[in-house]
Amino acid sequence: MYEDWKAKEEVAKETGISVRTLDRKIAAGEIRQEHRPIPNRKPLAVLHPEDVAQLTAVTLKPIPAPSQKKKTDEDMSISVPINQKLYLTLREAAAYSGLPQNYLRWRLQDKTLPGVKIGGWRIRRSDLFRHIATPVAIPHSTKLLTTN
Repeated sequence: MYEDWKAKEEVAKETGISVRTLDRKIAAGEIRQEHRPIPNRKPLAVLHPEDVAQLTAVTLKPIPAPSQKKKTDEDMSISVPINQKLYLTLREAAAYSGLPQNYLRWRLQDKTLPGVKIGGWRIRRSDLFRHIATPVAIPHSTKLLTTN
C-alpha cells in the first residue's frame, strides 16, 4: 500500500530540506504522512508521493559553494631543516636535544633558558646548546632522614 511512498530521511536527502522542516510541514498539514508497518521494528514514517513531488517542484536545489582551501601557516611557510633553523619550537627543541618538553617549558618559565613566546615558545638554537652545555645543579635536602 505504501510502496511508492518515500521515507522522511529519503525525502530530506533528495530535496535538501531538513527532517525538522519536513516535520513542521507535516504538523502544519502541508504534507501527508503515514506509518509503514515493519515487522519487529517500529513503523517507518513515509510521506505521500504527490506532496513530495509538489514540494520538490517548488524547492530550489542547493548549489554547493566552491571549496576554497584556507591557507594555513604550514602551506605558506618554507620548509627548513631543523638543524638550519635559528629558532626552534618547544616540540622541535625537545626532539633536537632529547630533553622532555615539560623540562624545557619549566626552564623557560623560570628563565634559566631564554626564549620568546610567539604563538608558543620559541628557543634560539644557540641558547639551547648553551643550556645543555652548562652543568645543572641538583637540589638536595640538607635535612637528614631520621626514623623514629
